[in-house]
Amino acid sequence: MAIRQREWLKAIRWLKHLEKVSKSAYKPSDVSTYLAFSNLFAALNESGHRREVGLREAIDRFKGLATKGELAYIGYFWLAYAQDELKQWFEAVLSNLETLNRRPRFAPARYNLADSLLKLGKYGDAYWQLKNIGTQDEQIEIVTAGAAGDEEMKSRIAEVGDPAARRRLLAELDRLSALSAERPAS
Repeated sequence: MAIRQREWLKAIRWLKHLEKVSKSAYKPSDVSTYLAFSNLFAALNESGHRREVGLREAIDRFKGLATKGELAYIGYFWLAYAQDELKQWFEAVLSNLETLNRRPRFAPARYNLADSLLKLGKYGDAYWQLKNIGTQDEQIEIVTAGAAGDEEMKSRIAEVGDPAARRRLLAELDRLSALSAERPAS
C-alpha cells in the first residue's frame, strides 16, 4: 500500500522488516525489486548526502537483481538513471545499452544513453543515438517533450569543441523538439 501511495520511506521500512523477519526467504526477487524502486524514488526527493545514499542503495539492489538474471529492461533503465545521477557515466552507458538490448525501441533509454555519452565526450556516439530516435519508438512523447526544454543538454552540447559535431548534435535535439510540436494531441 505504501508503494501505491508513493510513501517511499514507509515502503522501505516495511520491506526491510519483511526481508529481516523472513530471513530473505519471502519472495526475495519481488522484495528486492520493490526495495530498489522505493530507494530510487525516495532518493530523488532528497538532496545531498541522503540522495547519494539512497541512489547507491538502489544501484546495489538493481545490480544484485541483474547478477541473478532477475532484472527487467525497466530496471536496467532506472539503474542507468541512478548511475548517471552519481556521475557513473560509463556504467550508465552499459546499463542503457542493456535496456536497449532488451527493448530496442525504448526512446527514453536511447535519449539518456546519448546524454551519458555526451558527458563522456563521445560526441559521435551521442549523435548516432539521438539520430536513431524516431516516431515509431516507445514513449517517444516523453522524449520529444523533454528534449524541447532540456537546457542542461543544450548547454552540454554548447561546450562541444568541434563546431561540426556541435551543429549535428543541436540539429538532432531540435529535430526531436520539433517532433513534439508535430504530434497530434491524444
